[in-house]
Amino acid sequence: MTAADTTMTAPAEVPDEWDFYLTRIDDTAASFFLNFWYRSHAPLPGVDTLYRCDLQMLEPGAHGLGEADDAERLQQVEERIAEAAAEHGLYFVGRIRWNGTWLLRLFGPPDLTETLRVIAAKAVAGKPSRKFDVDSTTDPEWSHYYDFLCPDDERMQWIEDRHVVESLMEHGDPLTRPRRVDHWIYFEVASKRDAFVRAAANDGYEMESAHEDATSELKYCAQLHRVDSVELEEIHDVVMSLMELAEEHDGEYDGWETSVERDK
Repeated sequence: MTAADTTMTAPAEVPDEWDFYLTRIDDTAASFFLNFWYRSHAPLPGVDTLYRCDLQMLEPGAHGLGEADDAERLQQVEERIAEAAAEHGLYFVGRIRWNGTWLLRLFGPPDLTETLRVIAAKAVAGKPSRKFDVDSTTDPEWSHYYDFLCPDDERMQWIEDRHVVESLMEHGDPLTRPRRVDHWIYFEVASKRDAFVRAAANDGYEMESAHEDATSELKYCAQLHRVDSVELEEIHDVVMSLMELAEEHDGEYDGWETSVERDK
């Protein structure tokens, strides 16, 4: 957690650094969507109250995440609530889709629960009728944001892996071909890097290079490669296994890259 800036940013001026990840709550599928800008700026001065606005999904679907048509309607409701709430100093920080409910999370100054309730009632007014609930709790450290909304290390890596896979797809890659994937791992001590490389070789990795960066605390680098699938869940499993092996040798995984493979 980073100390709040001395200069206050109004809700409407907060940069858009939104991203999502999939996880499970109580063994039930959940989708988290949050603004990562707050990770380096919250808690904000005077913004010490968590506000919950939970909206009923009318078409939750088999997994409780919402069917496309109802999700589109709820996104419009969400936008109306977020825009109106911002005018009262409320910061929309994230949303969870889970178990047939569309859960909005906002932070703001105290004593705005009834204001948010009126905003939500206006946003859902009309047909079809949709139930909603609003409440609040004091949370000066933004623990709900950091401890619940933010992804853990594994889910954060999933987001990063997804970005690489999406970039491949944007360049016309159908992801169907296994191909060489290069990984970079850094170590403080050369002997631990070398032990890691030997252990990784048992899993089929080959070393492309081992070099030293004198400007970095973790100055000993190993670049390894192996042929793997780049389908998201498969490459993510590969990355997590390699990260675990690196951690066993006090190393730090730094990412992967591969070639774009288009159908001919």
